[in-house]
Amino acid sequence: MCGIFGIHLKKIKNFRNKIDKDIRILSKLSRKRGQDTFGLLISSDNKEKIFKVNSDPSEVFKRNDYKNFMKSSLENLNESLPVSIIGQTRLVTNGTKFLSSNNQPIITANIIGVHNGIIVQELNKSSSSLKINNEGYNVKSDSLNFFEQLEKKNEQNKEPIIKSFIDFISEIDGNFSVAFSDLKEQILLISSNCGSLYYFND
Repeated sequence: MCGIFGIHLKKIKNFRNKIDKDIRILSKLSRKRGQDTFGLLISSDNKEKIFKVNSDPSEVFKRNDYKNFMKSSLENLNESLPVSIIGQTRLVTNGTKFLSSNNQPIITANIIGVHNGIIVQELNKSSSSLKINNEGYNVKSDSLNFFEQLEKKNEQNKEPIIKSFIDFISEIDGNFSVAFSDLKEQILLISSNCGSLYYFND
């Protein structure tokens, strides 16, 4: 399983210097749920900044590319606008971590998000999928399939993403906790079917 965490601020003013420290604390707590990869999404003013790497989360904060990402991302935020930050520490269960599209945040045409859990019902119903090595280089993770199929349903239904999401989760089998942004509607959706949502509201 994986660990997901997040921060949402109505305004970044007075918090800019605390965000990196908070991410480190939340990542350390989430690392107990997954140590294979680390990913982060920073959303504000209809812009998304993404950092993800297939290494132990505890090593990420020593990396210059992470430090540069955080420095440039935080410096360019408008302090009077809301900002959402979603992070994930992944435990690989299927879909190799060496395929960037499997690692989180997952990116599709209109959705960027993170998923924790295992979808046991085949999202792609092909008998050949039962014969492949789940860690094969070209195997999609169930998380990638989850968001791709959700996006496909939303495009077919031409309905608000929340309605498509509710319909979609009624069709799948398995556990999920998700946090994702819909780029068309510019909303953040958080949901779980296993009771594992915890939050602090200040």
